[in-house]
Amino acid sequence: MDYPAGRGLSFNIVYYAHSGNQVLALNSASGEARIATPRIPLPLNQVRVTMWYVDLALSLSGLMRVGFTTNLSGTVQWIDTIPTCYDYTYVDLNFSHLSITDTGYLVFAYTNGSSVGSGLVDDLSIFRRSVCTPVSNLRLSGITNSEATLTWSEPSSAVGYHCYIATTNNRANAFDSSFVAVGNASHTFGSLAGNTRYYAWVTADCGSDVSMEATISFVTNPDCGGVRNLQAVSGYRSMALSWDAPSDGEPVTAYSVAYRRSTDTTWLTDTIYDRHYFLYDLTPDTR
Repeated sequence: MDYPAGRGLSFNIVYYAHSGNQVLALNSASGEARIATPRIPLPLNQVRVTMWYVDLALSLSGLMRVGFTTNLSGTVQWIDTIPTCYDYTYVDLNFSHLSITDTGYLVFAYTNGSSVGSGLVDDLSIFRRSVCTPVSNLRLSGITNSEATLTWSEPSSAVGYHCYIATTNNRANAFDSSFVAVGNASHTFGSLAGNTRYYAWVTADCGSDVSMEATISFVTNPDCGGVRNLQAVSGYRSMALSWDAPSDGEPVTAYSVAYRRSTDTTWLTDTIYDRHYFLYDLTPDTR
C-alpha cells in the first residue's frame, strides 16, 4: 500500500517517498519506534513481505527489526533484521525457514544511531508466499557485450519458467520476459548493451501457483570499438594496410581482415594479431 498522510505514523513527505508522495515513517528520536500489522490470518511460515525501505538517520546507522507476536501485549519474537539502506532498497522477506505456524502480528521496530532519524517504508505488501518450489543453482554463462545465458536446476513441481531482465533491481521494470518450457532449464537474453549491469529473475510456474524469484546480477562485457586511422598504400600488385587500435582502451586480442574484388561475391578473410596487413598477388588496375 501507499500510506496516506495522517494515518498512524505516516505523513506526506513528497521528496522522500519511493512512489507517489506518501510514506510510512518510523521516527525514533530516542529509544525505539514500533508499529504492528493487523492480525495476519496465515501461519507465519506462509507469509511473505515486500517493501521499499530507506534509513534517514543522520549517522546512517539505523536498525530496523522485524518481529512476530501472537498477542500485541505479549512478548515479540525477533525474526529478521533489515540492513542499513542509504537509498530506497527493495526488501523481500519470507519466513518459510521458520517452524512458527501460529497466526499473529508482524512488528516493525526502528532504532537510529543518532539524535534524529527515521526509517521510511513504502509500498508495503503482506501476502501468502508461494508453495511452488523455486528454481535453484541459478547461474550465468556466455556473457558477451550483447548476450548472457541463464541456467538453473529444475524443481520437480514446475511446468515451466518465467525469465525476466532489467537494468534496475526491480522486476516491475523488466524490459524482457520470456516463458521457458519445462525440461529446458536455460534461457539466453539478447540485444543487451555493453558494459551495463543487469538484474535477472527466474520463477517456476506450477500451473496454479508461481514460485518466489531466484535472482542474479551481472555486467556485460564492454563493446569492442572499431579501429582508427585505417591507411592503405598500394603497389602494382600489392597493398599494405595499417591502422590504430580502438580508442576505448580495451585490450584487443585479434583483428579480422576481409577483402574481395568488386566483381566477386565471396569475401576472403584472415585473422591477425598486429596492426598491419599485406595483400599480394593482386590483379593490377582492379577495384
